[in-house]
Amino acid sequence: MADSLTPALLELLRLNEEEFAGRAGEIFRTVINLETRFTLKGVESADQSLLQSRFNEELVCVEAPFVKGLPGSVVFLLEKSFTAWVVDYMIMGDGDVEFMPEEHLDGIVEAVNQLMGNELTELTGKIGLSLRNEVRPARLVTPAELAATYAGHLLVELEVLIDGRESVHLWKLLSPDLAAKLAGMLGNVDTADDGDDGFGLAPDHSIDRPAAKAPQAAAAAPQGSPPPAAPAPPRDVRQAQFTEFGPQGPASRGPLEEKFNDRGLGRVLDLRLPVVIELGRTHMLIKDIVELSPGSVIELNKLVGEPVDLFVNGKRFAQGEVVVIDENFGVRVTELVPLEQRLRQAGEA
Repeated sequence: MADSLTPALLELLRLNEEEFAGRAGEIFRTVINLETRFTLKGVESADQSLLQSRFNEELVCVEAPFVKGLPGSVVFLLEKSFTAWVVDYMIMGDGDVEFMPEEHLDGIVEAVNQLMGNELTELTGKIGLSLRNEVRPARLVTPAELAATYAGHLLVELEVLIDGRESVHLWKLLSPDLAAKLAGMLGNVDTADDGDDGFGLAPDHSIDRPAAKAPQAAAAAPQGSPPPAAPAPPRDVRQAQFTEFGPQGPASRGPLEEKFNDRGLGRVLDLRLPVVIELGRTHMLIKDIVELSPGSVIELNKLVGEPVDLFVNGKRFAQGEVVVIDENFGVRVTELVPLEQRLRQAGEA
């Protein structure tokens, strides 16, 4: 049961959910292209009576059980109107739609996928475990089913404010085993000051360390005590010698490589990176996608003759025009992203 958590462990989970709320706003802003703010309203153990009193209408439920790294699952509960807004914004609508289960239940899973993907990345960095979960299809859940199924979970309440809309609520439920395990691991994250040398390794207590002097220790020793042990021989301590890698001669370098080397990135210039040419984009309903067949035409958001975008490792690098080389398509680069911006993107990758 989540109510078995101590106040200290509950506070660790609350702080973690507060950080999640801050990141969730940025994720939703990217997903729906509107300013969005998440605010943590509370974290509490949810017994059956609390769930019965808190929820009195049907909600959209998306479960995300862990399949690697942690036990249990995370459950998202969303109001039906909020679900309709989000999915409609995702397909470039204005959000003024009524909730339709056949369309909006499938669409909201993508938004939850984005939230959980970011959360797993953050948790992996915090607790040092490789994590993976499975976001299941969305479904509708009644108040009675909710209270019977999720009693004992940890309830996280979040207020969501989308630009131009009234505030709504979103809830997260952490299963009892997940809440207990995660709280314990978060409590052991910062161990640099207690049994940690600061590099994620336990200190080697076999190494001799200078001890504090005990004044008059010899005089205070009782008669008949064994003589003190002979001091350990001094250790041979020398300056470490590091081998230099690669040629050191004044090789000729272009301006971009010169800047990369100045930033310490020169040694990775021969790595392979994916290069993607994007002709255009579009948004489609799932029902339209499944109806595609040979001969179907998909209209993109680019006009004929507009430059195409060139992405290197997911970063926009240049623009160009499509050309034909013998029997192959190609792209002639017509404009590069400014040099400083490319360098900044490369440094942030």
